[in-house]
Parts: sequence; structure tokens; C-alpha cells
Amino acid sequence: MTIAGCGGASGEPALGEAAAPPAAPSAADLPPHLLDELAERVVGALPIVADRIPAADAELVGRQGLPDDPTLSTGPVGPATRGLPVVPAPLPQPHPSDPGSVAVPAPEDPGAFLDARVLAAVLPVLGSSSLDAPAELGPFVRPAPRPSTGSSAVLVVTGDGQSVAAGLLRQHNPEVIRAITDITGALTDHDRVAPLLEVGAGREAEVVAAHGRAHLALAVVVSGIVLSAADVPGVRSDPAAVVAGALDAVTPVLRDRPMPGTHAAAALERRRAEYRVPNVAHGQVTVNGYRFGLAEGALPPAAEEPANGLVAVVPGGLVVRTGVVDGPVPVSVQVLPGPPPVEPDGRDLAVWHEVVEVSFTAEAGAASVVSDAGAATSALAERTPPWPGPVRARVSARGRDDGDGERYEIVVWSAPAGPEVVRKATDRLGHRLRGEPEPPVVERPEAAYRWLRDSTLGSAATVTVVTGSSAEQVVAAFGGDPGRPVPMGQDLGAELEPWVAVLPVDGAVIAVEPNGWQGTHDEVLRAASANGRAASMYWSGDGLTNLAFARGGEVVDSFEPLFVHDAPDGEVRAALDGIDWADYTDLHEKGLAAVEGFTGHGIRAQDVDRIEEAAVAFRIPDSG
Repeated sequence: MTIAGCGGASGEPALGEAAAPPAAPSAADLPPHLLDELAERVVGALPIVADRIPAADAELVGRQGLPDDPTLSTGPVGPATRGLPVVPAPLPQPHPSDPGSVAVPAPEDPGAFLDARVLAAVLPVLGSSSLDAPAELGPFVRPAPRPSTGSSAVLVVTGDGQSVAAGLLRQHNPEVIRAITDITGALTDHDRVAPLLEVGAGREAEVVAAHGRAHLALAVVVSGIVLSAADVPGVRSDPAAVVAGALDAVTPVLRDRPMPGTHAAAALERRRAEYRVPNVAHGQVTVNGYRFGLAEGALPPAAEEPANGLVAVVPGGLVVRTGVVDGPVPVSVQVLPGPPPVEPDGRDLAVWHEVVEVSFTAEAGAASVVSDAGAATSALAERTPPWPGPVRARVSARGRDDGDGERYEIVVWSAPAGPEVVRKATDRLGHRLRGEPEPPVVERPEAAYRWLRDSTLGSAATVTVVTGSSAEQVVAAFGGDPGRPVPMGQDLGAELEPWVAVLPVDGAVIAVEPNGWQGTHDEVLRAASANGRAASMYWSGDGLTNLAFARGGEVVDSFEPLFVHDAPDGEVRAALDGIDWADYTDLHEKGLAAVEGFTGHGIRAQDVDRIEEAAVAFRIPDSG
């Protein structure tokens, strides 16, 4: 006995179940004779439609076949418009003085209103083109019938006047768009159609536009034929739906198609014409196996360590020896019209620990920063001049010994081949690779403040350390009322009136302004140092700094610590001594080290934590 509602062993549908419909033929299964018949219709209509498509929109479409290229200016196309975004736009309307024409205002975003602009261009010829469908095409492109679930309503959100038919096609009939895509793709290789898609030589933008125009015109013709055969209710052969289907189909078709053979030469000519010197780019590369390089392709297999301790020349570029075995490091690449300046006092090299100049020969040019782990960030792709010839490079490195701020700079310029020159050789790794005795380890005073980089004070703050005074006296020195603390919260930080938080430590008071600078002012420092000493370090998010020292109610020095400073006060000179001020990196940390050297007390990460946990601050007047 068979229970109603359950399938039998034979596989026949059970009682109450509908038989599954047979699989419908798809556009990908078109027989050759039907594809030939479609090609005949396309050959007659494609040139007519192509002639109507504006060059700017044709170029926008044509660039869908290009991979992202950070070094090639793409004219009206940018990364934001890749993929042909659908931006609802008012439907084009006939001009009152010319009922046969339509116009759409051009927006700033070239990808916006693309549907409407293309529709405006091709509308006058859509009705006159041979877009009737062969009777045999219908079963291949009609959407499968959807099961009825009773009465229902379909809401199509079309935006600012976008065609309802286009909205229905995109939202509820993706299989029809797939059919347009499949047939368009199949026809690109048809003997009758392929010659119409060929592109001759020309400027890069012209080649791309011709490529896009031909393929979009093909997609428009196919879309018109398919929609006629599909006979979708509410869509049928609506011109806006024809254009919507074509635009949605042409992108995947172009991405599966090679660019015209003339494009590579045109793109190279354009890149060379648009390449500008000097230029600079910053980014990161993921080091793999203690190395990265500047190369025209993949790095060659690892060889011996560089004899100069830093860089080895390889075909078409160079390979840099790093201190870190793997992981990201920052790299900058500069391209100059000539050699960088060489300062007699070495000031231009102060920030670097190793500097080596080498020569290599560019085989094609446009070398990129790469590693065995892959390409660097896109800003470092194809940085060198896009032509062959001899190149000189200065490679600079810092932080290879201790992993503290390891980074690199590569400066290149066109120059005849020259001898290798080691301009600076101070890190221990370089000495080892050169077979030289390692220099002694130098403990830098600012190393104690490395925590600052990950602190809430990292981007901007003023830290003042005071000796000889109580916390209440320090608040009063800043102009605050010690008896009126306020909660230190987000609301307080958003107010215009400045504020300070104080923390007594062993023998000193630390005053912190996370986003203020009152501690740099002479009147505050004089009052704070009345019973001892005060020193402050200020830094801002826009690169401003100030380092100040006061003693016994007198400001003895105040300056911006960007360069070497000749301090007139002996105790200030002693606080600055032992800090490499010629190396302008880590200025915030160096300033705090100098504050500690002058007052005998410094701020530590746990002090910042205690201030934040207490969450108490004092409003202070703005002294300018």
C-alpha cells in the first residue's frame, strides 16, 4: 500500500506532488544554425548602434576589460566606476525644440547616469534596427515559469524615474540577462561578427573607446533581440530595459575577452607620455625570507648575502636584505631627475643606519616593489620610469637590528652605470654581512618611550613634569581650581575650554593634556617651576612640536626639537646629550627622554593608565 503524499519506489511523483518540469534549454546551448541567424541580424544593426555611442561612455565601458592599473591614468574612468554601477537617473526626455533627440545632464561621476546617457544616444536607432527575434530563439531565452502562490504584488523600486521595465528586468529576471550575456559572448567569436569588433591603432583612450563601443553595440543589439523573444511581462522590448540588459551583460563579456592587440603599445606610449619626474610613493611590502626587491617581475631565486650588507643587483632591479624574516615593512620609492643631494655633514643620511648606492639596467622599465610573498601595496607598483636603460639607485634602511621602526627608502634616477658606493654603514647586521666586527649595542634614551606609539597620547598631547610642587599647586599653576575637579570623559574632551589631568608620582607631578598645549606657555612653566623644575614636551597631529625647560620660576629654554639645538643652559645641554637629534625620527619619544633627563622623572605607560582610570581632570583657562 502506498501512503498518500509519499513517493513510491519507482521514483514517480507522489500523490499531491507536481511533476518536475523538464530542464529548459539555455542560451548557452544555441545550435550553430541559430547562432548564424542571430549573427546575420547583428551584422546589419551593430554599426548603426555603435555610431551613436559617445566616446566617453564607450571608453568607460571599454575599461571593464582592463585589470586595475595604478600607474595608468584612465581619463574619465576611475576605480570607483569600475563595474559599471547602476545609478538611477531621470529617464531622458525629448528636447522641446527637437522631438527626435534626448539629453541627459552629465554628472561629475562618469559612472553615474550611464543607463540614461546610453539610452539617450541609441534610442533614435533602436526602433529602426533589425532587432526582431527568430521564432526558434524563444525557448532558449524565456524565463522559466514561476510557481503560482496565489495573489501577489511586486514592488519595483526604480529610483529617480528609472524605467520600471529596467527595474523588473534587473530585479526579477536575472536569467534573461544571463541569456543576453551568453549570446553576446558567443557572438564575439563568430566569423561574421568578430571583424566588426576589431580595433586599429591609435591613442590609448581611442583604442579602449573603440573596444568598448563595439562590444556595447553588440550587447545592445543582442539585448533587443533577446527581450523580443523572451516576451517578459512588463519588460518586453522596452528601450530602457534593452540598454539595462546590455550594460549588465557587457561587463562580464569584456572581462573574459582580451584587450585589442593594439592596446599594449598604446598603453605603453600613454604611460610614458604621462609619467612625471620627480615622484614619490609610500606603501608596505610583506617581507618573505629576509628580503624584498624592486623588480620588473618576480624576484629571482635567493642567492648569496649582499657583500655590501644591504642590497644586491639582479636583472632589471635589486633585492634588499631585511632584518625581519617575514612580515610587513614600510617602503618609499622616489624617482628623481638626477642624483639626490649629498650633504657634506651627512645630514641627509642622519635618519638612516645603512645607505648604499648601486646601478642596474632596466630591461623594460616600470619596476615594482615585490617580495616572494607577492606584490606590495598598489602605490608601489610600476614605480620606476617605463622605459629601458641604466638606472642608479640609493637604498636606505633603518631599524634592521632591533625591529624598532624598520623601514626602507629607494631613490632612483636615470644615470650611466657607476661603482657601488656604501655611503653609511652603522647597523650591526650590515657589519655581519660584510664580515666586519659588530659595533657595540647602543641603548638609545628614547627606547624607554616606545610604548607611546600605541598609547592614547600617540597622536597629540602635552606632557609636563614638575618637581618641588604638589598636585594642587600644579593645577593652580595651570590656572585651574584644585577644589573643582570634573569627570574626564568624552564630553569634556569635546569642549573648547582646555583641561589638564595630574598624577603625583614619587617626587614629582605629571600633568597631561591629551589635546592641549598650555604646558608649553611661559607663564605656566614659570608658575609650575617656582619651587623646583618643570619641563614639557608637546606634539600635535599636524607635526608641530615644542620642548621647554624651566627652573626656579624662570624658563631657561624653549624650542622645536626638529633640528640640532645649541642650548644656552648647561643643565638643558646635559638633558639633551646622548640623544641623536640629527635623526629627526621618534621626536616625541626623544622629547620625553629629555624631559626626564632634566627633571629626573618621566612618564610611563602605567602612569597614563592610572590617569585614565581615575578619570578626573581640571578645567584651565586658555592662555593662547
